Amino acid sequence: NTGSSMGRLVLNVLLSFAQFEREMISERTRDKIAAARRKGKWAGGWPVLGYNVVDTKLYVNEEEAARVRDIYRLYLEKQSAIAVVQEINRRGWVTKQWTTHKGTSVGGRPFDKATLYKLLTNSVYIGKVRHKEDEFDGEHDPLLDRDLFDRVQELLRKNASGKLRPSRSRHDSLLRGLLRCAACNCAMGHTYAKRDRRLYRYYVCQRAQKRGRQSCPAPSLAAVQIERFVIEQIRGVARDPAVIRQTLAEVRHQTELGVERLAAEHTALKREIGGLFAKAGKQAAAGDAQLVETQDRIRVSESRLAEIAGELSALRTNHVDDAELIEALQQFDRLWEVLSPKERSRVLALLIDRVEYDGREGQIAISYRSAGVRTLVTELTQPQETAPC
Repeated sequence: NTGSSMGRLVLNVLLSFAQFEREMISERTRDKIAAARRKGKWAGGWPVLGYNVVDTKLYVNEEEAARVRDIYRLYLEKQSAIAVVQEINRRGWVTKQWTTHKGTSVGGRPFDKATLYKLLTNSVYIGKVRHKEDEFDGEHDPLLDRDLFDRVQELLRKNASGKLRPSRSRHDSLLRGLLRCAACNCAMGHTYAKRDRRLYRYYVCQRAQKRGRQSCPAPSLAAVQIERFVIEQIRGVARDPAVIRQTLAEVRHQTELGVERLAAEHTALKREIGGLFAKAGKQAAAGDAQLVETQDRIRVSESRLAEIAGELSALRTNHVDDAELIEALQQFDRLWEVLSPKERSRVLALLIDRVEYDGREGQIAISYRSAGVRTLVTELTQPQETAPC
């Protein structure tokens, strides 16, 4: 009976033993995988392009193997990951596709830089199996000769060491984590280019960075221009009380919607947790092997419940009135020029939820963060202490 304190105590004891058993099973599984790798056996995982898995062993797929060899040669020829990605996607080649035991089709997607790099560094292709940092001779046949593989690794190291890595303290991006490409619904990363001994900063759609320029319809953005535009928009709000009131009204509307959504999720989650505890009690009494899975679901649900409670508390207490926001934004306008790059990034992260760039229409939309507005108001409107002489 989980309705009493003693019943819940017994249930928690049973759950602890179930967790202990699960950890022991995990340790034995890891040890078994390590032993199999040391013997050169394929110990499971995602199948790789160029091989088929039959009865836990790797067998060469000749059609895919030819593509793998061509990809390695293409990288030596073009010496650029993006150029290789563009070429193999133009040819219609995709990542390894297979069907799981449940009948689900997995893989078969266009290549990007990450999947290409994984393919180019996979020592399975030279007949090895890896366990952590160690490599062992595998039971399967290699697809590549060692010389071709080593030349590709050397070129990868050379290209990696030749990349420009400017100091972040001098060239930090104000909109890191805030700017998104509306066309692809993904983040825009901060990157650099050097021409005529000058450094130029840009924001580029991460889809374009991984799959090539043609995969995204939006052009890259000059970092200085977009950062200046966003700052001027915030300053413009500070100078126009009517815009402030309109902004506040929208922020409050979004806050109300957020509270309603979280409250509904909170109620549903509490009901679900109650049902899970009842289910766990029955499973514990019956010695059901699914008890561990139910225990995991309870922990995940309780963790999410605590997160929702914190989010609701923040939304319900972060009320900002017109006068406070006007004063805070006026302080922002005066103090911006003397803030350090790190302080500027923090202020923008407090104020802004996201900046969406639609390169197709040439439009930029800024969404403000209600909780951050409250924090910024508190910080900028509190009396500043005067340092002693």
